[in-house]
Amino acid sequence: MVGGELINPLEGMDLRGVKPPEIATRHDVVFVFRPTAPSLLTGDSRMVVTPSALPNYSFCQLIHPKPRLAMAVLLQHFHPQISVTNHAIAPTAVIADTAAVDAPVSLGDYVCIGARTRIGEGTRIHPQVVIGADCHIGKHCVIYPHVTINDRCSIGDYTVIHANSSIGTDGFSYEYDGTNWVKMPQLGGVVIHDHVDIGSHTAVDAGGLSPTIIETGVKIDNHVHVAHNCHIHARVVIAGGVIIGGSTQIGEGVIIAGDVTLSDHISIAPGSVVLGRSGVTKSIKTAQTVSGYPAQEHRTELKYQSYLKRLFRLNN
Repeated sequence: MVGGELINPLEGMDLRGVKPPEIATRHDVVFVFRPTAPSLLTGDSRMVVTPSALPNYSFCQLIHPKPRLAMAVLLQHFHPQISVTNHAIAPTAVIADTAAVDAPVSLGDYVCIGARTRIGEGTRIHPQVVIGADCHIGKHCVIYPHVTINDRCSIGDYTVIHANSSIGTDGFSYEYDGTNWVKMPQLGGVVIHDHVDIGSHTAVDAGGLSPTIIETGVKIDNHVHVAHNCHIHARVVIAGGVIIGGSTQIGEGVIIAGDVTLSDHISIAPGSVVLGRSGVTKSIKTAQTVSGYPAQEHRTELKYQSYLKRLFRLNN
């Protein structure tokens, strides 16, 4: 299932789950990510997955170059997502006459679905979710309680949106007429592709005239703000607390750590890494790791911080 090289195979093993080493039973798989660290194999496990062999472990070992990846695959095997096989619509759900629901789906209590919206088969929508008009929700999606998806939003297949998130909220766009701030209508909606995960309490703003776009395989943590007209390319990972300014382009495979702020109208080169609590004020034109405020190449930032510390010591 996960690949790797087997050492000391044991016949008749009955494996039922994954547990930390200290509480594992003989029916659990244990994962050791750093075999050079002191062993924590204090439980009764008879099966360990590790990047290199453990000399003092006499039971079954699976040598795997990426044990965390193996762990993810195995956990999905033991705890698969529950498929929707029976068509079930709660009696309190409100569905517009012009909406279309492809069976089978599961719609919880007080779900509201707007006019001309389509829900794909195999999708599970938890209680008190509101989906506006002219939306498309793909197949085999999971939408958790209290999510709001506003008008003109498209959600791809196998996408998960966690509780209390908002998709397609109005972009923050106003023009001053000399007396008051005049609101710019936000009509572009949001387009989210397949296999996207969005954490709880995250907001993705609608575009002005064209959509905000989140491409295939993007993973977004909790408490993230994606402003209007952003384009997040495939397989980007965004950790919690990130704020992304409007019309920002994030290239394929970028990793953004927690509490990062990105200015509006900039671009981040594919393959870049933005370390935690950085402030990115200008475009990153080539793939690199950046940190600090304003963000710069990480090794340069380390030298800069070291210089400031030496300067402070000299003057105090």
